[in-house]
Amino acid sequence: MKTSNKKISPREKASKTMKRVNVDFPPLMLKQLDAEADRIGVTRTSLIKMWLSEKLKLIS
Repeated sequence: MKTSNKKISPREKASKTMKRVNVDFPPLMLKQLDAEADRIGVTRTSLIKMWLSEKLKLIS
């Protein structure tokens, strides 16, 4: 059996180990998230991930 020598990109690897979730936010909260994300220069998704990671570290 022949094995592939193709290297897997970090994005491909992450997509195989990540799970997608959908969360509904009220419009005001989205506005606040976007303002903070813009202020620190990251995307909304990155901000949410950062904050959740920080919170989970605190409670672990």
